[in-house]
Amino acid sequence: MPRKSAAALSVANINRARPPRLAVPAHLTADQAAVWKATVNALPADYFQPETAPVLERYCVHVSRAREVEKLILAVDLGRSDGAAHFAFLAKLARAESASMGAAARALRLTNQSRRATTAQTMASKHAAMRDARRPWAERGDPDWLDPTLIPGLTDDSLLP
Repeated sequence: MPRKSAAALSVANINRARPPRLAVPAHLTADQAAVWKATVNALPADYFQPETAPVLERYCVHVSRAREVEKLILAVDLGRSDGAAHFAFLAKLARAESASMGAAARALRLTNQSRRATTAQTMASKHAAMRDARRPWAERGDPDWLDPTLIPGLTDDSLLP
C-alpha cells in the first residue's frame, strides 16, 4: 500500500457514519407510526436513544388518541338528548390526552420551554453578573464600590477611571 502524501494527511476526513434513527415499533398503528417518524425525523439522528423509545412510544399514542377524540368531538350531535353529556365526556377525555401528551413531550424535551433557560434562570445570571460589577455612579467608599480584594490580581488603582 503506497504511503499517503503530507497533503493527503492534512485533509480532514468528513465521511463519518451517521447514527441510525430509532426504528418504528411494529405494533404501532399507521397514524402512530406517522407521528413517530415525524418526531424522530424532525430532530438530529442521535437525539433519541433506545432508552427513550418507551416514552416516545407513549407520546405517539397520546397524539394519535387526541386526534381521534377530536374527530369524535366534531361529530357530536348536541341536538340529541344525550349530546351534551357525550360532549362533556369527550372533552374530559381530550383534556386527559392533551395532559399526557404534554407530559411525554416535556420528558422527551420536545417543548420549547424544556430547551430554553427560564426567565428566572436568565434573570438570576444577569443579577449575579451585575452584583459583582462596579457601578458607574459609585465612588470610592460607597457601598456600591467594588472591593478590589474580591478579585484576584486586581488592584485598587486599576479601578480608577
